[in-house]
Amino acid sequence: MKDALQHALDVLSGFLAENPLVGAWYTTVVRFVFPLLALMILVGAIRSLWKVKHPDEVWGYLTLGNGVRLPLTHWENIIGRAAACDVQLEYPSVSRQHAALIRENDGSWTVYDLNSKGGIKVNDLPVDEYAIVEDGDTVSFGGIPTTMVPISAEEKRWQMAERREEGRPAGMWGSLVLLTLFQVLTAVQLVVAGGGEANVTIPLTFFVFTCVCWGYFIFMRLFRRIGFEMETIAFFLCTLSLAVTGSTVPDELPKQLIAILMGLAIFIVLGFFLRDLTRAQKVRWFMSATAVGLLAITLLIGSSQGGAKAWLRFGSLSLQTSEVAKICYIFAGAATLDRLFNKRNLWMFIGLTGVCGGCLALQNDFGTALVFFVTFLVIAYLRSGDFATLGLVCAGCFGGGMVMLTIKPHVAARFASWGHIWEDVYDKGFQQTHTLTAAASGGLIGVGAGNGPAYIHRSADIPRAVRDILRSKTFDNGTVCASEQSVIVERCCEARVREEFRKQGCCFLNTEEAGRVARLLLRPDGTINPKVVGRTACAVARMAGVTVPESTPVLLANETEAGPARPYSREKLCPILAFFVEEDEDTILRRICEVLAGEGAGHTFVLHAKDEAVVRRFALTVPVSRFLVNVPASLGGIGAETALFPALTLGCGAVGGSSSSNNIGPLDLINLRRVAWGSEKPEPQPETPDQPEPDSALIARLTEEILKKLR
Repeated sequence: MKDALQHALDVLSGFLAENPLVGAWYTTVVRFVFPLLALMILVGAIRSLWKVKHPDEVWGYLTLGNGVRLPLTHWENIIGRAAACDVQLEYPSVSRQHAALIRENDGSWTVYDLNSKGGIKVNDLPVDEYAIVEDGDTVSFGGIPTTMVPISAEEKRWQMAERREEGRPAGMWGSLVLLTLFQVLTAVQLVVAGGGEANVTIPLTFFVFTCVCWGYFIFMRLFRRIGFEMETIAFFLCTLSLAVTGSTVPDELPKQLIAILMGLAIFIVLGFFLRDLTRAQKVRWFMSATAVGLLAITLLIGSSQGGAKAWLRFGSLSLQTSEVAKICYIFAGAATLDRLFNKRNLWMFIGLTGVCGGCLALQNDFGTALVFFVTFLVIAYLRSGDFATLGLVCAGCFGGGMVMLTIKPHVAARFASWGHIWEDVYDKGFQQTHTLTAAASGGLIGVGAGNGPAYIHRSADIPRAVRDILRSKTFDNGTVCASEQSVIVERCCEARVREEFRKQGCCFLNTEEAGRVARLLLRPDGTINPKVVGRTACAVARMAGVTVPESTPVLLANETEAGPARPYSREKLCPILAFFVEEDEDTILRRICEVLAGEGAGHTFVLHAKDEAVVRRFALTVPVSRFLVNVPASLGGIGAETALFPALTLGCGAVGGSSSSNNIGPLDLINLRRVAWGSEKPEPQPETPDQPEPDSALIARLTEEILKKLR
């Protein structure tokens, strides 16, 4: 299998290398196909969930003295005066939450007193805490008598027939086929994006995962399962996680797949246990102890990563114990659901939550602690409805949070940084700034990397051209996406251009210096090193161990090739330029297209020339949305020194995967309703002899009145 996939991958890689436009167009098309497939998968799952109706199943009745029958439609029924109760008794003597009536596995019922004021009686005997209720027994709530009445055999048959007649979920096969198509397209896109560096790990991982999806669905279908909505959504989200991993660190895909398979196994086991609440209740203490034990052990001997002491390491393997503790905690909470109305159980659940949250806080894992707290609120509120206790818990947690902000200043700093995230993009504002950058960089309107080349033609005013390039590249230290990333010149004017760059203070790196800076520019995964983003030329040189004058505005490195492995031919987001020298215009045109095909297709190109014929030729050939002439690219591209619309979001059109090639402004984001009449003129009607002549006096009078109103 692996050899066959490797052969297919080699064939595909060779084809894409010979036909680079095929890969570019594939990437452009799937940008629009992916959201459509995702929408169809999710809508299909949601539609199936809505289609299936679950009518209330009546287990018995409480009959009042006036003959009114109150149905018991839950295994656990809260009885009281409040509107939120399952069985509402609107009598002043009945408490808001008076009692809980629970159906046992043998068909009998147990009534629990929820600290009611009026009390409970069963067959005129007072109930202290709880009592067994049989069919035909009289149960009084605050002096209001009711009789327990079972449902008849005829009602049981009618309910079963009604449930059978209710809509079935939508078929799973359509969603599964769409999911498989999404997985195949994703794998191919990762191979296309990787180019010659793509390896067999990508298609092999996705092939195995697709087989797992089909195997799970078929296996469960053999056991007469018909609804797979949640699994479909989960498999879709797992596909997205594999896509993210494959786009950054493809060698980690097997590890990610193993984690997904482990999660699937745990899901199946938990589903088996939770089908029987009695079985789940028997192990809730074990699960609670496991959650607390894992967190406590991690607190004692765990290792830190990212500032949080949340990992246990076993040689080359590592385990984030909080993820396992989450499962144990939710399991314990689910097993306690039917008794949370009991104050003792509620306070025990609060204690478990407090211990887990305290351990996480001491580990500096506040995000996971917040997840535990929200989970607790959902479970506790839904089952207890005890506003006073939950309000007290929330107030206590708020106070604890304030104390934590005092003793953990780095947490407070994260909140404080939201107002000025751009002041420290490498520390406190790192996540926020990168989130905003990502939001502005992808999708239907936003674009990716800008990698605009600058061509200095022999007819150009070379001193002015160099000055414009330096103005652009030093503006915001080269972080504007439209700024120049490379300079291309003809051999005949190479010497003049080099001399002009030197005259204006720039430094050309030698081979050794260029190698040092190149190793600094890219991280091992092939992405730009954030340490160089927005730094001055001197700062970047110092980090690379290269000495240049402090006044150096821009660094230049000689380059002969373009591609993902050539850092100087890519977007660098700092004052560094690649310097290409070509023999003639034809070679230069091919080089420009090669640079843009690697990164920045559809974005920006700047030409410095006085020859209008050259401008016309390149304008008709270079695949960009902004073709700039004799202007600093960063300032001209965003509309500061051109007639383009002033904007910082620059569309790249279909070539770059965007829906628009404009500088995106407000009108591009506003939906307008346009009323359009047909352009076809009506045919002239034949004149009739008896048609009256127009009243000229009337027309004149009406015209005068209209003009008066307009004045």
